[in-house]
Amino acid sequence: MDRVKSVGPEFYGNSCSTPFPSLETLSFFHMREWEEWIPCGAGQEVDGFPKLRTLSLLLVTIKYLPALSGLQINGCKGVVFSSPIVPSSNQVVIFEKGLPKLEKVGIVNVRELTYLWWSETRLLQDVRSLNRLQISRCPQLLSLVTDEQHDQQQPELQCRLRFLELSYCEGLTRLPQALLTLSSLTEMRIAHCTSLISFPEAALPSRLRTIDIEGCNALKSLPEAWMHNSYSSLQSLKIRYCKSLVSFPEVSLPSRLRTIEIEGCYALKCLPEAWMENSSTSLESLNIYNCNSLTHIARIQLAPSLKRLIINSCHNLRTLTGEKDIRCSSNGCTSLTPFSSENELPATLEHLEVSYCLNLAFLSRNGNLPQALKCLRVRFCSKLESFAESLDNTSLEEITISWLENLKILPGGLHNLHHLQEIRIEQCPNLESFPEGGLPYAKLTKLEILDCENLKALPNCMHNLTSLLCLEIGLCPRLVSFPEDGFPTNLQSLVVNDLKICKPLFEWGLNRFTSLKRLEICEGCPDLVSSPRFPASLTVLRISSMPNLICLSSIGENLTSLETLDLHFCPKLKYFPEQGLPKSLLQLIIHDCPLIEKRV
Repeated sequence: MDRVKSVGPEFYGNSCSTPFPSLETLSFFHMREWEEWIPCGAGQEVDGFPKLRTLSLLLVTIKYLPALSGLQINGCKGVVFSSPIVPSSNQVVIFEKGLPKLEKVGIVNVRELTYLWWSETRLLQDVRSLNRLQISRCPQLLSLVTDEQHDQQQPELQCRLRFLELSYCEGLTRLPQALLTLSSLTEMRIAHCTSLISFPEAALPSRLRTIDIEGCNALKSLPEAWMHNSYSSLQSLKIRYCKSLVSFPEVSLPSRLRTIEIEGCYALKCLPEAWMENSSTSLESLNIYNCNSLTHIARIQLAPSLKRLIINSCHNLRTLTGEKDIRCSSNGCTSLTPFSSENELPATLEHLEVSYCLNLAFLSRNGNLPQALKCLRVRFCSKLESFAESLDNTSLEEITISWLENLKILPGGLHNLHHLQEIRIEQCPNLESFPEGGLPYAKLTKLEILDCENLKALPNCMHNLTSLLCLEIGLCPRLVSFPEDGFPTNLQSLVVNDLKICKPLFEWGLNRFTSLKRLEICEGCPDLVSSPRFPASLTVLRISSMPNLICLSSIGENLTSLETLDLHFCPKLKYFPEQGLPKSLLQLIIHDCPLIEKRV
């Protein structure tokens, strides 16, 4: 129906006094020439569609639909919800009598739209029943209203609007102050409005809980009034990829704000000290990504209520706290002035994650980590030489240390971490050994040591790790000595990759692992001709890169639980056991084993 230009009486039926009295949903699509919708009973007091609740349309003009609750507009030339003047040819005036029951409105891809309401007064009248408003891809939208009032602060308006989203409106320069008087607003999202310079200097609606601002490249700061309201319900603030944002107001955070996420704000130089010094703050989670102008997070200390801190890809970050206490030298900013502080990292901190901070000199100036800390992840921080002096008495449950090129030693006290469950150490080429006390016995279930080229010895008393279930060791070429008392026999998964300890491991006896389910052996045994005796409990066995392995003599009937056998890069492998493969086998994978492939 691309050629239809007008819809009028023939659509309603000439003899119908109330057309479509029960219709609730109506959609029009692909009517590119449609210009006019003549209302039912034009010039008379007749209202059509009395129960219509949902309308989707393109290129349409409507006068009045009293029961409409949902409206989706896509691709019109222009839209104006109400106007005291006659519209121009490139505008569409809809709902001159208001929107008495409208609950949801979506406006998308209206290229010539410059405003929606003539005045703030009419906007506030029309949104009384609205609970969701989304406007997207309207590049010429300048503001929601043309005649804006500029009172310093207006009283809150009782309404139902809870969700507001404005996205990809590149021409939008300002928001009407009236939007911040909507008492029911709980979530506001402003995204990719690249000309938006500022927000109204007015307090936030009392029920607003979530603010998400993304891709507003002209925005330089947030209103100070947003932070001052003691009655604010704001709980989550996300600011992402606002490239001109330089700073935040130097005032305390709203008392209920728990989560702040800042990402891709490349010009941001610092966070307000007022955020950190307020003892009544509720801030629990602070996430900062890709903010390359930041050199420190806080001058003295972080917020005292903070539980979760994640810093990622802040390449000029030198310290979490106390940037002024770093002495710069020709070798980089790694030395410290004398400083004494017990509280630079808050005592409440439970999760600390720092990644891709290439100039980070240290985590804590005094070398201590909070006793409440449960999870520590430090990755790709090439200048970091140590992450703590000691780990005594902490509550750590997980430690992940990877790609720390200058890390030489691990902190003392590892063996005292009685809550520790997982340790992962990867790509630390200068790490040579573990502390003398070894590792904690009580709850450690997973240990991974990978690609540490100068590591010479495994932790002491490995056999005492009676809770250990998963052990992976690989690519540590200087690791030549197998623990005298062996590995813990309660392991369920063992992965060994390119290690010189493989032969003594086989001699010690793989069949001692009475609970082992998964075994992977890769390289490290160039002289191995026949497979060692494997534990009968195995369900997965992977053997890779054994250049002289000829026969798998030990995987016959005794491996009655084996389900997966994976063989890779064993060029001389010829024989399976005489009695055949286990009957339990469900999956057989052979890759680059040409001699055995011919027999299968």
